[in-house]
Amino acid sequence: VHQQVVDSSGTVTAAGVATVDGDVDDGFGSDPTGVEFKGLRVGMSASRTRRFTPDDVADYLRLVADPNPLYRAAQPELPPSLLGGIVSALLGVDLPGYGTMWLKQHDRFHSPVSTPAEIVTTVTITGIRPEKGLVNLAYRSMSGSRLAASGESLVLATDVAPR
Repeated sequence: VHQQVVDSSGTVTAAGVATVDGDVDDGFGSDPTGVEFKGLRVGMSASRTRRFTPDDVADYLRLVADPNPLYRAAQPELPPSLLGGIVSALLGVDLPGYGTMWLKQHDRFHSPVSTPAEIVTTVTITGIRPEKGLVNLAYRSMSGSRLAASGESLVLATDVAPR
């Protein structure tokens, strides 16, 4: 897994392979006005790249006992919950990081992804409410040039260590 953290000025603060471009509407009504909280700022982003294989899908299916035939072909489709797992790792490990409590998530799945496939997922801070310790983030999961999934998260970051 490759990852990176980029601050709002575009400075890479950890090794990685992907970036985000353009503005993202978080859909949660946050106010992206340059507020800083524990070293977190609107516009900061983190990315992970993960290659999924048919064996990864088979392992997942054994774990959750999912009988869906879409996931049992020779080159199965990637279950959307595996994309959600990348978002979870980004939020809990990279941005905001350890101590993050995931409160709310909205997902949109745009196109199916057949395995094997390389997925690049990026989360971007879109709003901060320091008085409540809340951080809004948007995410995009890309399979090549195709948007596979996107969404928004609301997290509680009061227990995240300052950067």
